[in-house]
Amino acid sequence: MSTVEDDFRRCTGRISDARKNLNQIWNNKDKQKIDSNIEQLERRTVVEQKFNSAVENKYLNQTLHEEKINQTLREEKMKQLVHKDVNNSGVESAVEEDESAMLINRGESADGNDEQKTQMKQTLISCCTKTQMEQMLNQLLYSVSC
Repeated sequence: MSTVEDDFRRCTGRISDARKNLNQIWNNKDKQKIDSNIEQLERRTVVEQKFNSAVENKYLNQTLHEEKINQTLREEKMKQLVHKDVNNSGVESAVEEDESAMLINRGESADGNDEQKTQMKQTLISCCTKTQMEQMLNQLLYSVSC
C-alpha cells in the first residue's frame, strides 16, 4: 500500500506544482498586459504632448505673423502719409492726418471695417507660407520706398 500512497502523494505534489506554474503564467501574462498598457499610455501621452506643443507653436507663429502684418500695414500707411505731406508740414501733420483719415463712420477705417481686415489677414495667413509673406511684405516696402 505504501506504493499507492506514495504515487498519490507524488501526483498530488505534481498537481499543486502545476497549479503554481499556471498561476505564475497567468500572473506573468497579466503583468505583460499591464506593462503593454502602460507603454501604450506613455506613447499616447507623448503624442498628445507633441500635438499640443505643435498647436501652441502654430498659434504663436500665427500671432507673430499677424503682428508683423499689422506693423507693416501701419508703417506703409505712415510712409504714404509722410510722402503726401513732405512738402507741407512734415511728419507731425502726417500723424494727425492718419488719425483723422482713418476714422470714418461707425468705427470703420479708410481701408474697410475691422471684420474685412481680419478676413483679409486670415486669408493671407492661410494661403501663404512664412517666406512667401516675408517676400510679399518686402516687395510692398520696396515699392512704397521707390
